[in-house]
Amino acid sequence: MNVSGFAPTILAGALRTYALGGLGGIVFYALNLPAPFMLGSVLFCWIIGGLFKPVSRMLDPAPELRKFALAAVAVVLGSYVSPGIVREIPSWWPTLLLLAALTLVMTWTTYAFLRFARGYDRATAWFSAQPAGLSEVIAVAREYTDKDHVVALIHLIRVSTVFILSPIVVWLTVDDFNGQAVPGGQVHIWDTGWLTWVQMLVLGAVGVLGARALRMPMIWLLGPMLLSAIWGGIGLLPFDRPFEAVAVLQIILGSSIGARMSQVSFRELGSHVPDAYFIALWMLALAAGGAFAMTLLTDQPFARTFFSVSAGGASELSLLAVAMGYEVAFVTMHHLFRMAFVLGLMPLGNPPKPPAKAD
Repeated sequence: MNVSGFAPTILAGALRTYALGGLGGIVFYALNLPAPFMLGSVLFCWIIGGLFKPVSRMLDPAPELRKFALAAVAVVLGSYVSPGIVREIPSWWPTLLLLAALTLVMTWTTYAFLRFARGYDRATAWFSAQPAGLSEVIAVAREYTDKDHVVALIHLIRVSTVFILSPIVVWLTVDDFNGQAVPGGQVHIWDTGWLTWVQMLVLGAVGVLGARALRMPMIWLLGPMLLSAIWGGIGLLPFDRPFEAVAVLQIILGSSIGARMSQVSFRELGSHVPDAYFIALWMLALAAGGAFAMTLLTDQPFARTFFSVSAGGASELSLLAVAMGYEVAFVTMHHLFRMAFVLGLMPLGNPPKPPAKAD
């Protein structure tokens, strides 16, 4: 590897990706669309890159740079935890119970569809059916199936579709929606105190290093998020969340997702794409139905419950809650619970490991 040219190449590709995604975010913001910076960056990079292959080849998801943005987002997500939120956690049992039930229904109905209706092998069907984030499932699936690329495609489409359609569902069902308003809990960057920047840097760095030392999974997300949540739960120092900086983080993460989607070869994996979209829409419908039922039974706001039980990635849906101003701590804690629940559920399927390859 030519190390001297490696970093500039990655940086140039990332800047092109973020510029295209940023353009999408600005257009969506001007049109007053939901979660504009996240949704606009995903769709611009995905659609333009997918339609024009020379553009797709110029885009770079830049996973190494994405990690730093993810750590910063994790600090922001954790900062929404407060002493008052900690006291409320025992009262969340209805939605946690709904989330557990929906997770079981999503998993087993999707597994049955893939295994018996579509003829997938047991391991591929099982790991493709898990309603968790892409990275968590793939990290485990690689040990059990040599078709992990199929599992990755199905989860990429599911997470992306749920991510794209979730704010649109809320947009269509919430009467007082305003996509251009500064979300609750955020302030303009010029009103942000210097202490916020120091806290973000320290909590992010210490969180990643601590998670690595403890050998936690997803160190760039869980480490900073948990440390920030503990810091916020104790209530030691105030934390301003700069609107413009959070928008940039959304563009970085959204552009990365869109660039990765634009590089998926539908020609090679075309037979799996309809299955992936069916699964995504099925899980989205279950989440919407469950949230609607919960609203009727408990008078909880639909958007709050829907974002909490949707089967997307934990960081993506939590960031959507940030973008749309919906009780971020509530949504984030539910997705962490779902992540733990799914990871605990996966061994129950007892998927067979593939035979060892001959040397």
